[in-house]
Amino acid sequence: MLLSALILLQPAVALTPAVAATDAARVEALNNPPPVVRWAGRQTVLGTRNLPVLGDLETRTDLWVLARVDREGDRWVIHQTTCAVRVADVMGVSVDFPAHAVERLPPVAFTLTRDADGIFQAPPWSSGWDAKDYDRDGWGGLTLTVSAPMCSGRLAVTSHAETTATVLRANDTALELDLAVRVGQQVLETDGWCLRYADKETDDKFTGKVRYEPLSPTATCKDVVALPPVLPPTP
Repeated sequence: MLLSALILLQPAVALTPAVAATDAARVEALNNPPPVVRWAGRQTVLGTRNLPVLGDLETRTDLWVLARVDREGDRWVIHQTTCAVRVADVMGVSVDFPAHAVERLPPVAFTLTRDADGIFQAPPWSSGWDAKDYDRDGWGGLTLTVSAPMCSGRLAVTSHAETTATVLRANDTALELDLAVRVGQQVLETDGWCLRYADKETDDKFTGKVRYEPLSPTATCKDVVALPPVLPPTP
């Protein structure tokens, strides 16, 4: 009773216009949060891979990702999930990723920070997948299907990539980076007579480019994969 009386005896505190406006802005932000902006990411990486019998082959891999870009002043954080991976055919050799499993791969996040000179820096980031059975075929990792005139079969692999980037452009309409990617893969299972001789562990280096562009808040992977690759097709 005494506590209640003391509370009632406290003088009312009037909000200054500045405080009232701040509180009103907070309420408005809570009631009407900004829409989530989704970005389409298109990435191309180029390099060389070695296959049994066939030797070293020039490779090109195109990826499409659906991303969310959180921008807080000089710090941008990009969260992305993979929508599609396509490996270009070369010299009659094709490598297919299981399309139904690609969207189950672990999400990736990396950060850009603007320095005192106004230039964005991108610390290295990791991506890839472990030995979990992502495509649910009974083999660990992700199973790639290799088709070639003299060497066909399947490879179940894990993959770990370390990416470093140079930021070429970062604004409201585009985010563009040059990439250097180091990929380590481990073969868990194989079939096909020649793929059993494939190196069980590989460490390859690639270069490439990725470009992000904003989409509508309701965009999906279907919208992303409808876009052309970031680099023109290799002749």
